[in-house]
Amino acid sequence: MLSHYDRFAIRGKKGVALVRNQVCTGCHMRMPLGVVLELSRNGEARLCDNCRRYLFLAKEAAPEVLVAPLKTPAKAGRKQLAHAW
Repeated sequence: MLSHYDRFAIRGKKGVALVRNQVCTGCHMRMPLGVVLELSRNGEARLCDNCRRYLFLAKEAAPEVLVAPLKTPAKAGRKQLAHAW
């Protein structure tokens, strides 16, 4: 395993890649769902079928939601639009 990693390092490449949203961040190819589930269950090293980097699963961070206050329209002096159908 270490010699495989060292071959990438000699060429100036990273020998490991994250899997985010079912995509290898090394080659940007979509991973089969079975591979992602295997990574999450076993936690063992697995090679990407495309770029041959060692894969590990990224911890999914909860998306940050920014809530802006809603603007309420002023009711006084507001004109109603009449639709002519």
